[in-house]
Amino acid sequence: MGGGYHVGAVDHQPVRRHLAFHNNISRYLFSISRDGLIWKELCKTHPTNGTPHNASHLHSVILLLLLAGMGSAELDPMVHIFAIGSAVATLCILILQLGVSAAVVLFFRRVATDDSRFQVFWAPLLSMICMTLTIILVVNNLQSLSGSDSRVVKMIPWFIAACALAGYGMSLKRGMKVAVIKK
Repeated sequence: MGGGYHVGAVDHQPVRRHLAFHNNISRYLFSISRDGLIWKELCKTHPTNGTPHNASHLHSVILLLLLAGMGSAELDPMVHIFAIGSAVATLCILILQLGVSAAVVLFFRRVATDDSRFQVFWAPLLSMICMTLTIILVVNNLQSLSGSDSRVVKMIPWFIAACALAGYGMSLKRGMKVAVIKK
């Protein structure tokens, strides 16, 4: 029942995932550029549709260079680029969610609110604890999750930590201030 449709839908899901990853990465490049941490041209949007087209083009070029390099080294892009890239993306998203939970707790310590203590402290704190445990599980099982036991996969957490420290250092150097929202 509906087998032909289901097979066709399943075949297109990787394309949708790849486009979603591409869109997310382009928007992160746009945001980082807007904050002045990388080349300013990347934060310009398309005049007609408002998309971060410069960031998208750069991401496309980087991906094509990676694919060409992998192809010339006779490596499978799905095994090497996508598996490792997915591991990096997954771990970064989990760390970002941990940071958002921490930001909620810190924000509502500074700003008075009528929201319940559960909403502004306990739920985000519980989220932080769960995210921390999830990150520990992911890091400890990264080789299984990525399908590779290469040294590159083992270095992913250290690479992410180095990038986070470099980004934080760049923001300090640029004198970026924490935004303060007043009621």
